[in-house]
Parts: sequence; structure tokens; C-alpha cells
Amino acid sequence: MKHLLTGVLILSGALLINGCANMKQMADNLNCHPENCLRTYPADDLDDQDYWPFDSITVLPPQLTMEERTLDGTIIAVPQTIDYGQQLLMEQLNRIAASYQIQNTALEQNNQLAPAIAQLYADAWSDNLSPRQVRDATPMFGSPQLPAPVLARELAIPDSLLQRAEGSCCFLLSRFSGWHHTSEAKSAKVATAVIFSALPGGSGVTGSFGSAISDMAVIRKSDGKVLWSARLISDGRPSQLRTTAVDFYSRVYNGKSLKAASKPTE
Repeated sequence: MKHLLTGVLILSGALLINGCANMKQMADNLNCHPENCLRTYPADDLDDQDYWPFDSITVLPPQLTMEERTLDGTIIAVPQTIDYGQQLLMEQLNRIAASYQIQNTALEQNNQLAPAIAQLYADAWSDNLSPRQVRDATPMFGSPQLPAPVLARELAIPDSLLQRAEGSCCFLLSRFSGWHHTSEAKSAKVATAVIFSALPGGSGVTGSFGSAISDMAVIRKSDGKVLWSARLISDGRPSQLRTTAVDFYSRVYNGKSLKAASKPTE
């Protein structure tokens, strides 16, 4: 009986340790909140400390495809210029860059660079996943399937981009696609939320801001290595752009901290 009990305890301990390891692996790769789920894909041959030098980033103009919808679901086409997308992205990234000791530099697109940027994006993205596809495939009590937006380990970077991005270590690639409600629709939802919150037991929750997918990848300029990529499904707020990037910024900051801690004391 004693041996049986010992065996059960060992088996239980092994299962617990294995379960905790699986939970940690899932937590490292998938992080979900009520408004978003983010899955990250760091390069599998880089350790935590290896990220310290990747703190100077040239940000390419993002691929931005966002629709506005009325309360009844009618789609309103909204022209979104490259300048608008770059401004939106830089505003969000620069809100967190300094605290993680990251230097962002926007690469301004022109007619000469446009073909090179388009080609790099075409080579990078592995699919064209929509928010609807993710939500339709997600079980009611399960986690969303968010495959890596970039499958390649290395990418060929056009020379014209390398010549215009001196002084940085890496390129940041990004795209933001999906939809959000019009200002009028958002106001109507807020008003409805106020009414519901005033009722007994009311929470004020009346639906989403929208639905969008944000994809990002960081590519090392010296050899085209894909250092990190991430995919986030969210409610479509612009702030989700910085939510997508914060994992990479954290890795760089933590890498610097680990490197500093490993220096021998004099």
C-alpha cells in the first residue's frame, strides 16, 4: 500500500509539473484579455538576452485596411492614405518606445520605394486571415487559433530599403485590417450601455467596438532574419497596434537588463 501511495504521488507530481510547463508555454505564446488575444512567435534560436541590440527600428508604412460600419452593419468605404497609416502607427508605438528604450524611425514611402515595400510585404505574410475567419473557428469556450503571420525564417530585403534605413538594426513590418463602428454607432452603443447599467443587475456591456487583426514582424537588416512576429485579434481600437508590439519591446528591454546583470563587477 505504501509503494502504491508513493507511486501515485510521483505520478501526480509528474502530471502537475508537466501541466504547469504546458500552461507556461501557452502563457508565453498566447495572452488573452476581454478585448484581445495576442500570440507571439519569437525566433526559436534566440535566447532572452539575445534581444538586447535590437533597439533601433525602422518602421515601414503599415498595410492598413479598416472599414467603418453603421449600427445595422452597413459598410462605409473609408479612404486611408499611407501617410495616415504611418502617422497612426508611429503615434501608438512612440507612446511606449521610450519606456522600453526603443528608438523608432519612420520610413517615408515614395514612388521609388513603393515597389520594394510592397514586395517585402508580399514575401513576408503567410496568409490573409480575417477576424471573421478567426471568430468562426474559435470554440465557445476555447482559445482563438492565431497562426504565425510570417513562416519564413529569413527574408530578402531589397537594396533600396537598406540604403534608406541606415543607423537602425531592424525593420518593423505591420498590417491592420478589419472594421470598427462609425462615430454615430459608437455613441449609440455608449448611450445604450448607460441605460443598461442603470437597470438592476445591468453591466453596461452592449457589444464590441469592432473587430480587427494586427500582424507585425521584426526583420534584422544585416541578414533578413525574422527575429519575432505576432498576431493579435482585437476590438479594432488604434491602441491595439501598440499592444501588438509591446511583447517585442519587452524582450529588448529585458535583454538589456539581463546583459547588464551578467557583467562582472569590478
